[in-house]
Amino acid sequence: MKVISDSSPLIFLSALGLLDILRIEFGEVLIPEAVYREVTANNLKGSGEVQDADWIRVV
Repeated sequence: MKVISDSSPLIFLSALGLLDILRIEFGEVLIPEAVYREVTANNLKGSGEVQDADWIRVV
């Protein structure tokens, strides 16, 4: 199943330390470039987790 995410689940789950739930449930998660920039550009809590997650693919 292909899953495309917007920024809200990434921001909130990573801030809570629960980002891995998405990997466990879906395997690979696709995000648009704009979502990646929004999540990582502002040094939000958990943004490093999104950057390091090799199962999140920017499309």
